[in-house]
Amino acid sequence: MLQDWASTDFGFHREEFPDASIQQRGLIGWEQEYNQLGRGNFAGSIESLRLGGILIQRERFNVSVEQASVAPKSSVNFVWMTSGWRVNGMSIAPETFGIWTGGAEHVAVNEGGSDSLLVTVDAHLFGPSPPRPFLAMVRGGDLAIAATGEWLRGLLVMASDPKSPTGASPEVVATLALDRLSEILFRVVAPETRPGAEAPHIFRRVRELASDRAGDPLSVAAICAATGVTAEALQRAFADTVGLTPSAWLRIRRLNGARRDLRLARQRGDSVSAIAMKWGFWHLGRFSAYYREQFGEYPSALR
Repeated sequence: MLQDWASTDFGFHREEFPDASIQQRGLIGWEQEYNQLGRGNFAGSIESLRLGGILIQRERFNVSVEQASVAPKSSVNFVWMTSGWRVNGMSIAPETFGIWTGGAEHVAVNEGGSDSLLVTVDAHLFGPSPPRPFLAMVRGGDLAIAATGEWLRGLLVMASDPKSPTGASPEVVATLALDRLSEILFRVVAPETRPGAEAPHIFRRVRELASDRAGDPLSVAAICAATGVTAEALQRAFADTVGLTPSAWLRIRRLNGARRDLRLARQRGDSVSAIAMKWGFWHLGRFSAYYREQFGEYPSALR
């Protein structure tokens, strides 16, 4: 069940399966029934990475399979599909992204062989009020969604190799993952933003919180918990006030903090990588790219 891996549980696991009826029990927290439709010997595998209330799983198998699946209740699920599917009778093109709440059964059939990335998140991490039930699909071509999928796959690859340097603690990685997933969730599913008198007030409260915790990479969930504001209200407030998502604003704020430190780096003797890590940017290449996009120059320019 979902509570078995939520909270403080972290770790990587990989298992191979010789039969669809065995693999149907492989996705953690899910209730599933698989029937092999395609002909031939079945070969499948599941890789899983637990990051507290976030579970990243990559499921692969080589033949067409009918799946009747129920995701854990009080969960939000994100899936990147490489092959074509039929889901609840709908034809889904290859390279489609899906997102839905748990608790309801969905029947899916893949075209023949599958390699899917599935992320199951405790819905309460997105705010105190779980989202209403939904099922949404996004066709391929959304670069931000595709980039997040590649980043999550990269986390699985690094976790599978004990010698691979992660560059950050699991808690920091979980925070970064939640922010990326939150941005997708509220961009794809949330209702249209509406102006409201409360928006500037909510923004000021978040700005004060961020100032009090300077250098601490805040997540959207942490902001909601600290302020008592729902994730949807937070999203609307930031769209109305600064025209950005909360995650984008938090990243820009951290970039500005890093820029201030870089201006003092020469006299303090701090390295670019140390400053990047201090501000929650554990991948130096991405930090440099974000920094150049924001300020028009590389971080080393201030050294």
